Amino acid sequence: MNENEIELVTIDEGKEAGANSLTPYSSCNYYSGSAGSKQSSKYVKKYTAPILSRLKDMAPRFNWTSDDVVAMFEWCGYDTVIRGQSPFCSLDLFRPDEWLQFEYGQDIMYHYNVGYGSPYSGAIGYPWVNATYNLLDAAVSNDTQDLYVSFTHRELPPTVLVALGIFNNSALTGANNVNVTMPTERINYHRSWISSHILPFLTNVAIEKMNCSESYGYQNVTDPTFYRVLVNRSPQTLPTCFDGPLESCSAAGMRALIQERGQMFGDFGATCGVNYTNSTNVLSIYSQNRIGETVG
Repeated sequence: MNENEIELVTIDEGKEAGANSLTPYSSCNYYSGSAGSKQSSKYVKKYTAPILSRLKDMAPRFNWTSDDVVAMFEWCGYDTVIRGQSPFCSLDLFRPDEWLQFEYGQDIMYHYNVGYGSPYSGAIGYPWVNATYNLLDAAVSNDTQDLYVSFTHRELPPTVLVALGIFNNSALTGANNVNVTMPTERINYHRSWISSHILPFLTNVAIEKMNCSESYGYQNVTDPTFYRVLVNRSPQTLPTCFDGPLESCSAAGMRALIQERGQMFGDFGATCGVNYTNSTNVLSIYSQNRIGETVG
């Protein structure tokens, strides 16, 4: 195969694929795409009330609702991506504090939908974490491939972060009641779970494997291998492993972290209430021998 050709492999996605999918939430019987709407609607009704009053004064014949206000906020982003700018982004329409309120409403929704407020998030995200780590762990220095790329929908990346323990509001509180950290009557300005950091218009999560034998004073370590996680190109400190350069994670620490998170989230079938046959708790598409179509 020459450099102008690639091998295209099609991965089928189905509602009975178990964890062996890049859309495992579709195979999770207990997961609901509408989860979080009930909790976020409480805050949305509160912060949109004065906005609705203002809009009704401007256009009294239109039947304004809270959904219309949220849609206008969202349209700013879509419009900007498509056209480069949008009148819906104007601060003459929504004030800066109202943008922060919109953001928090989104945070509540994603918290309960695919974040720490969902009892299924960790189990949905862990198979990708485990498969990616195993792929990197098995790689040696003379491997011809050093970059692995997957594409999925916006529901999966936040669950991966939950499986890794990143952006957890209650991580250092000594308590495990994460829902208390996302009140529906006011903004928690000290939260770690901020959807604009986690889910901008396009999100990427990367796990890097690094050799640090010649830098940062780690020349004499027994194993010079370290890992770090990046979210939208921003390095993140793992909650229980930060013993490497720039708070990266050592090979031994990463191995222990994956095992620990596996004990917490490794049983996809039980957590998701799988009731179909031939299910699996493992994402194996990266290691299966698949014959693809050569395209150029």
